[in-house]
Formats: sequence, structure tokens, C-alpha cells
Amino acid sequence: MKVSVIYPICGLPPADPNGFPHPFLLNSLDSITKAGSTDFEILIGVDGNRPWVLAFLRYWASLRGLGPDKVKIFTLDFTGTYGNRQRNRLMQLATGDYISFLDHDDAYVPGAFDAIRQVAYEHPGRPILFRMNVYQFGSIHKPTPVPVTLWRPECLGQIAVGQVGGHIFVVPNRQHLLSTWPTSLYEADYHFIRNTIDNFREQSIEPVWVDFVLSEVRPWAGWWQG
Repeated sequence: MKVSVIYPICGLPPADPNGFPHPFLLNSLDSITKAGSTDFEILIGVDGNRPWVLAFLRYWASLRGLGPDKVKIFTLDFTGTYGNRQRNRLMQLATGDYISFLDHDDAYVPGAFDAIRQVAYEHPGRPILFRMNVYQFGSIHKPTPVPVTLWRPECLGQIAVGQVGGHIFVVPNRQHLLSTWPTSLYEADYHFIRNTIDNFREQSIEPVWVDFVLSEVRPWAGWWQG
């Protein structure tokens, strides 16, 4: 089973204003290589021509021994938005059996791909909603030491803003059932998840909710102020 990781690199904060790689980028990329034994590809969409970022990505792929079949880098037209246009384009290029989403300042937990493979084996062809730890709440300079977890047990089964996020969603690569990420909305992940699940439900395919934390979201704001 192959997982396609959709990975936009945005051209606005949290991107460095001078176009340098984000300080969490290395940890984020390495988390993909440590996520388990499942076959994967990383489709990276860079928002605009950012030479320092592109050079870093190519260096990292070479350092980790990952060829063009594993790491596919695309320079896309600059949007200055939250990566939604990149996600829509990259989804169209995905060749994996399942599609997962990660951002350049966040990370998979160890064993994430193993969990995806196990659930996909037990529930083939169904969208999967894992859990996600979010440390971004509270002050941007003093993030909360204890994460808020999406989804929460008391919210089980509810597709609502604040209860789901793009990183928790792993979906079979059935292009005709995938919605699009609204390009102008910050909460685009909620709309994408809700609409995609509705498309699957029209085919009598229900999502699976899994009590496993797939990824962690760390705070980024203020990092260049010191």
C-alpha cells in the first residue's frame, strides 16, 4: 500500500520573510521518513520561486537517499495563501492508494504509516479520521505545554470546525470523490473533509474514526522575532 503525502510549503508566515526554509522543516520532513515501513511519496508544492527552499529540499532528499520516485518537488505559482491551491494541485498528481496531508511546520508521530496501513487493511476503501495533537492554542510565544487533541472523544463522529483538521484525514485516492480545498478560507480543511466525506457517503461508504494520534501541530508564530 502506498501513501501520497500532500505537502505544501506556503509563501506567507510561517515562511521566513526572506524566503529561507522554515526552522521546523527538517524535523517535519524527517518525520515522514520515520513514520513506518509503508511505501510513500512526498508531493511538495512550493508557493512561488524560492531558491533557498528548493535547494534545501533537494539537499535533504539527497542526504536521505530519496530519489525522484519518493520526493516530487513542484514550484507552483505564488499565491501568498494557506497552501490550499497547492493541495488541490498536488492531489491531482498523487499516485498512492491513500492520500495524507502534512504541513511544513508539523510532524507525523513515529508509526503513523503503520497505523494507516493497519486501518486501511481492516477497513479498505473508507476515509479515515485519526487524532491530532495541537500545541498552538494560547500565547504564540508561550504555547500550551499540554496539547488540545482533535478529534476529542466527546466529539466522536462530528465533522465541525474545531473538531477536525486536515492532518487527521487520510482518504482513499478516488479522484472523483475528492472535494477541493476552498482557496480563500483559513478553515478550508473542515470544508474539504466534510464535503469529501459527503461524497463517499453518497456511495454508501462511511468514514472510520480511529483513536490514534497521527501527527502533532507545533506553534510557529513569532519565531523570526527571537
